[in-house]
Amino acid sequence: MKKEKKPLLIGYYKKSVILTYLSVISAIIGIYIALIEKQPKYALLLLIISGLCDAFDGKVARACKRVEQEKQFGVELDSLADLIAFIMFPIIIFYSLGLHNIVNVIIFILFALGGIIRLAYFNTIADQNAPVKYYSGLPVTSTAIIFPIFYLFTLLLTTDNFNILYTIVMLITSILFILNFKIRKPKTKELIIFLIGALVLGTILIIL
Repeated sequence: MKKEKKPLLIGYYKKSVILTYLSVISAIIGIYIALIEKQPKYALLLLIISGLCDAFDGKVARACKRVEQEKQFGVELDSLADLIAFIMFPIIIFYSLGLHNIVNVIIFILFALGGIIRLAYFNTIADQNAPVKYYSGLPVTSTAIIFPIFYLFTLLLTTDNFNILYTIVMLITSILFILNFKIRKPKTKELIIFLIGALVLGTILIIL
């Protein structure tokens, strides 16, 4: 009997997970741009790109033929990618904006805890055989649109007032992550609207 060939690498590298990998790549490049290049608006642009990847990775994955193990791998991979792209990445962007006093650090902790609690909770109730119709709490991927939008207030506010606004927005977002309320999962038409809105927002950030 012929022995099954052992794969060179662990994990899966099919098109069903390629957008999730791209989301992480975008976030890592964004972290570099925020910390080293000191260009927060371009880091926020990459946060939007990560959000777009996440918005459509589920549709791509469901369109692919997958065994059960690949489905479970996708669930775990998506949560880990979200942790990097939509929790740690925004915190690093905020650091690069000069938000690093003790109050900010406390809110960063609350933001991170709220995000990982929500991701862990979602994984415990996820059913790959039943499509999700409603989310419990604010999805962490919402940071990809919330923070870039509020960044536009740099045009209207002084630096100190903008920092206060951004701090409050992050605190509210932290609470909404774990607040027990329902949000309907976006359908295809709403995802297209999100895509158009993200392109417009990204364009504004570039010319800002």
